[in-house]
Amino acid sequence: MSRLAVFGGVRNEVPEHFLTEARDLGAALANAGFSVVCGGVSGGVLGALIDGIVDGSGTVFGVVASEYRQQRHPRVSEVRYVGTIADRIGEIVGGAAGVIVLPGGMGTLEETFVAWRLLAKADDGRCMFALNSDGVLDELVAHLDRLTSSGFITPTDRERLVTCPSAETLLDQCRLH
Repeated sequence: MSRLAVFGGVRNEVPEHFLTEARDLGAALANAGFSVVCGGVSGGVLGALIDGIVDGSGTVFGVVASEYRQQRHPRVSEVRYVGTIADRIGEIVGGAAGVIVLPGGMGTLEETFVAWRLLAKADDGRCMFALNSDGVLDELVAHLDRLTSSGFITPTDRERLVTCPSAETLLDQCRLH
């Protein structure tokens, strides 16, 4: 069983279709035999994904920064507490076969860029798969492509971040890599 790292938004004030898609992706990941390591907190698309995995009889490992101890998702199988957000991101990415990014806000963007940099430094072939639900990442992807064509991001590093238009496409990409 491969373990995948997941980052995603924890705000509940998002359209229901984002939560439904995350829950369905969680169930599909569990069904495909993947386990997940994530921030392990409740709420938003991350909480919905955790529910989908657990409902699908999958396993979720949480790495929770001490400051978020009170927001722990009650259905996470195993939890490890660490000191800082940076420690948390490093530990989540460290043992994962790949990284999934769900829609989210500033915290998810921070996690995404730190995780992407860790993958680039490791240079071990692991990829990051970003779920572009409803086109929420279109402008960011265009910006990253522009940075790449301008020489600020290497083509190899840009290829590590794979944008997927649907949960089904994302799951297919996880199986391929």
